Amino acid sequence: MWRSAVTTTAPLKAEATRPAGRNLLVQQRTFDLFRREYNDERPHEALDQNPPASVFTSSRRPMPTMLGSPEYGPEDVVRTVDRSGRIRWNMSRVAVTPVLTGEPVGARWIGDGRWELRYGPIVLGVINERRKEPRLVASH
Repeated sequence: MWRSAVTTTAPLKAEATRPAGRNLLVQQRTFDLFRREYNDERPHEALDQNPPASVFTSSRRPMPTMLGSPEYGPEDVVRTVDRSGRIRWNMSRVAVTPVLTGEPVGARWIGDGRWELRYGPIVLGVINERRKEPRLVASH
């Protein structure tokens, strides 16, 4: 049964983690119950008081099993992030993030000895070659 409007507007964290389940199995059951109530039973004002599941339709596009790596243009200098989360830059190694291990990142010249480092469309930061030890810093 769906809960009162006060509790159903509370986010997942407030409803399903306070208090946390005593083990992973109990916590997963709490999450599953919340999801079922939230999607299948709880009325939603924007849906004319119908639950979200009553109007949901699956996408006809298949979900890829694995996303491809981003591609870069000819103006980009492409480097692969190594196991330690770094790229080789001239005679140095610049820390990027181990999250992108094995992935290509693209550096684009922005002037004054600086290169903008990206993972696809996401700006990771700026490499300043004028520093003795080049490093990635947040872009401004």
